[in-house]
Amino acid sequence: MVLANGTFMFGPSGKDGLNQQALLNPSDLTWTVTGTGMIGNNPEAAFTLLPDGHVLMVDSTLPTNASTEMMDPTSGAWTSAGTLPAPLIDPTTAGAGPVGEIGPDILMPNGTVFAEGSNSATDVYNTTTGKWSAGPSFAPINGASLSAGDCPAAILPDGNVLTDVSSPGFHGANGYAFIFDGTSLTQIARPPGGPVGFDGCQGEMLDLANGQVLLNTLMGNKGVDLYTSTGTPNPSWLPQITNVANSLVAGSTDTLSGQQLNGLTQGLAFGDDFQDATNYPLVQITNQWTGDVTYARSMNMTSMSVASMTPSSTQFQLPASLEDGPSQLRVVASGVASAPVSVTVTGGTPETDPSATTTTLAPRKPPAKKHRTIVCVDGKKMKRITGVAPRCPSGFKLKR
Repeated sequence: MVLANGTFMFGPSGKDGLNQQALLNPSDLTWTVTGTGMIGNNPEAAFTLLPDGHVLMVDSTLPTNASTEMMDPTSGAWTSAGTLPAPLIDPTTAGAGPVGEIGPDILMPNGTVFAEGSNSATDVYNTTTGKWSAGPSFAPINGASLSAGDCPAAILPDGNVLTDVSSPGFHGANGYAFIFDGTSLTQIARPPGGPVGFDGCQGEMLDLANGQVLLNTLMGNKGVDLYTSTGTPNPSWLPQITNVANSLVAGSTDTLSGQQLNGLTQGLAFGDDFQDATNYPLVQITNQWTGDVTYARSMNMTSMSVASMTPSSTQFQLPASLEDGPSQLRVVASGVASAPVSVTVTGGTPETDPSATTTTLAPRKPPAKKHRTIVCVDGKKMKRITGVAPRCPSGFKLKR
């Protein structure tokens, strides 16, 4: 996992490092050993980043299958995080040695961790109080038990958890989907291809920038599906941009700063075998003339914290082909987007304002020629002649 300070931490399962971790230095690609006092071990475990920067782990080692631990990244020390009200390890799922399977542990935006088991139980950890409470259990379907062991879960924009389970039991042949709203579990329809013949624990989930969740099956060639939530995020969960240039040049690298740019959750979890956190700021630019959406490359974030209102900044590199014109810039973390900021892009692909109209002027008429009047005389006779170029008739002379 990536710690709040941006350091990548790895929990190896080799015989010499079952209960220690390693930190990667990206500058020289060297590793530093960390982690002391862990009573469990890394295999079949999963790390969950908490708002205070600590790392939570539900032990997968039997018979301590109801214990949990917490690591202080500053000291590397592991200490107890309490005992689970409902054990989450099914002893029958133990592999080589006394290690069992677990389900996904995922931090919700409300500050609680939803932990699922390889049995049908769940538990909830309150990061404010530091206490565990029993969560709802997955009720049997058609008389068969459900298991979330090795299953995926994703945070939806409204803060609820989308999760898959398998039946009967661990890695059963059938799969089912549920929503956890912080209190109860509600079964929802599976995508095409399930539940029959589709193990719910053979898929990976990913929070997309538009708020959808992508489900990609690991095995069985069942395809790729999208889940769309109808809920909306709490306004206090949105990333906030406090500073970014109003004028951006395509192909350039810029910096934006703000608060909560990493969101309030890592977004995703997968039992113990697969972790694909999305708590990093995606920079999205929408051209107001064309409606086209483009993403910049984010890099060099100053923080990966999921704590509320954490100040941070990130660099972002704009594509050279970015469309010119007025645009809206947003930061998206785990499918939750900030309010837009108005920017103007130049130096990229030329675009024309579709609302602009060309006015064709009618041909200009030449000014009307002025008429004048002259007086013509023939002895005592007198005539007035009016015209553009008046002339006296024959026998008459112009009176001077």
